[in-house]
Amino acid sequence: MSSEILRQTIISPQVLALPPPSPLPTTTFPKEISSIWQIPHYTAQKRPEETESLSLSKRKNGINFNLCYFKICRTTLSLKNNTQILYTPKYYSMTEITFKYCFDFPDSSKKRFLIKLDSETYEYKPSSNIPPDWALLGVARCDCCQLDLAHNDYCPVAANIADLVYSFKDTASHKACLVSCISAARTCSKETTVQEGLASIMGIIMATSGCPSTSILKPMACYHLPFATVEESMYRSVSAYLLRQYFSHKNGENCDFFMHKIQEHYSEVQQVNEGILKRINMTSEMDADKNAIVTLNALAQILVMEVDEDLSSLKRLFS
Repeated sequence: MSSEILRQTIISPQVLALPPPSPLPTTTFPKEISSIWQIPHYTAQKRPEETESLSLSKRKNGINFNLCYFKICRTTLSLKNNTQILYTPKYYSMTEITFKYCFDFPDSSKKRFLIKLDSETYEYKPSSNIPPDWALLGVARCDCCQLDLAHNDYCPVAANIADLVYSFKDTASHKACLVSCISAARTCSKETTVQEGLASIMGIIMATSGCPSTSILKPMACYHLPFATVEESMYRSVSAYLLRQYFSHKNGENCDFFMHKIQEHYSEVQQVNEGILKRINMTSEMDADKNAIVTLNALAQILVMEVDEDLSSLKRLFS
């Protein structure tokens, strides 16, 4: 299927941008979808105006098939002409985005972690556990911290990684395991070390915890790429930063297309990493959690160095 045909058959998200619906009866999945349905806990609902809007979109693109509107995050729809399209409506019924991380060890032991992000704000949904004392905002507080002690009892990053730190406090960073990340979009698995798996999880949590200094990383966390290489992280970081500048320009705000301020932002990220490392040192005996933070900090440092060198490692991709 050519990219041009694919572009012509993708259903426009704007057509489906409707206000949140009231509860409605669940409809039956058509056969052409039920055979490829991969996410059984989502429900499909139907409203007359939604069905009409969807039909108009299809007729406009010359597609002849009948389906009700599904409020789902992302899936593949099989059409009557046996083509497939990626269907990503702007509005969907989920109240959260999830990433399930599974650690499977050679001795058959397992560890499971479910990360939940709010589907509107993309903020991390914390557990109901009371954070430990080392997560208090005044403990090993970062120099760049912008939060008010009078209104915030805990460092949001420290509070949100506390359960993870506790679970791995007696685990060596080099311990081998199979790490899997399961999301609505895909499942990624890798034979690796605990350290790399933890770095991947902590990267999501730190970016979405509401810390002003790490908020620059949030867009990448929303489109999480497990086990990203240094080169992939570099490309994603720079691309996300420049896209942010584009939207700032469209909104009439000051923008930084030449990335003069990116080093300042990532310098703050490094300070947060160092502050979190100090906190973890207060509770962990082994080094898995610590080295995961060291890994994230190294990535931030490499990005700053690459910007100093005019992103020479990425330039070859565009020559």
